[in-house]
Amino acid sequence: MRKLNLGCGKKQMEGWVNIDIRDFGQEIIRDITRGLPFDDSSVDEISASHSLEHIERKDIDFVWEEIYRVLKPGAIVFIRVPHSLGSQVFMMDHLSYWNENTVEVLCNKWGSEDHFTKTNFQILQNEKVDEELHIKLKAIKL
Repeated sequence: MRKLNLGCGKKQMEGWVNIDIRDFGQEIIRDITRGLPFDDSSVDEISASHSLEHIERKDIDFVWEEIYRVLKPGAIVFIRVPHSLGSQVFMMDHLSYWNENTVEVLCNKWGSEDHFTKTNFQILQNEKVDEELHIKLKAIKL
């Protein structure tokens, strides 16, 4: 079973493949805006806690599609980001801003077709919890 912890920083998870752009002693040092080094449909679960807000908006669609690409059908992704209404949203190193609508657009639930990603996620959770946005998605693949 392969599980990825994207943007792990110093919070590495045992039994997971920990990935970060900086070296914290994890298994993989990688800028995920350049893609994930895994085969299609080869990952069972992904966690990205307080990492996606450090990616520029122009790169989010690609990263979102990469997450979807590597997930097996029915696999789950858990995401935690600062909510756009929270006090941490405008920290200097945050490059994208998230709320419930962001997730719905990325999951092709509304918006114009030129903004749709090539993904099919079922949204299981998309809610503000304290100052965070908690997202849980299931990869739907044929």
